[in-house]
Amino acid sequence: MRKAAWAVAVAAWAGLSLAACAGPKAVGPGGAEQREVGPADQKAAAAPEGEAPPRVDPKTAGKDHGASFVDRENGFTITRPRECWSFKPGEELNTENIVVPVIIADADSGAQVVVQVAPAVASPAQFAQRLTTGLQSRDGFSTGEVQPIPLAEGAVGFDFTVGDQVHGRVAIVEGSAGRVYVLLATWPRGSPHAVEQDVDDILGSMRTSQE
Repeated sequence: MRKAAWAVAVAAWAGLSLAACAGPKAVGPGGAEQREVGPADQKAAAAPEGEAPPRVDPKTAGKDHGASFVDRENGFTITRPRECWSFKPGEELNTENIVVPVIIADADSGAQVVVQVAPAVASPAQFAQRLTTGLQSRDGFSTGEVQPIPLAEGAVGFDFTVGDQVHGRVAIVEGSAGRVYVLLATWPRGSPHAVEQDVDDILGSMRTSQE
């Protein structure tokens, strides 16, 4: 239970941090307004200011679709590597501009991958820079370097740790229709290597619609 609590706490942090990057109307879980993204970080043609991404149909968000979770409303597909991983709805982490359609979780280890969808008011690299800056300002958090990853053109990622308890990995990829996807994975440090391999398989399975 304690391991799962670590993962959930980090996921809640991620929703708050991403909200700070997602545009002028983004609001954190406590209702406090986050700071605005500066003009240099905004994409003029990507999405209108303050526009929220389409909401996923709640009738399908929590369904287990077998090996793959297909979200046509938010334009992505993601796959679980083994049956011990399950798809869970993530609506409780939604904010004004951030949608969390699904969480892929392994109850045995406490590992999970949270999928967040936001308006593309910044490039993946700019989102990553703001997230790492936010992490580094928090006690106990440390981050690795932001690096390109082979998910899609322009996709980036980085690792982070929370003290000696939690290891995390973030992947950020831009999709169609003015969206950016942030995948936040967390697992307890000291977990079997298979858990980290599963996390990498989940992140690598992310596919976005190209409309």
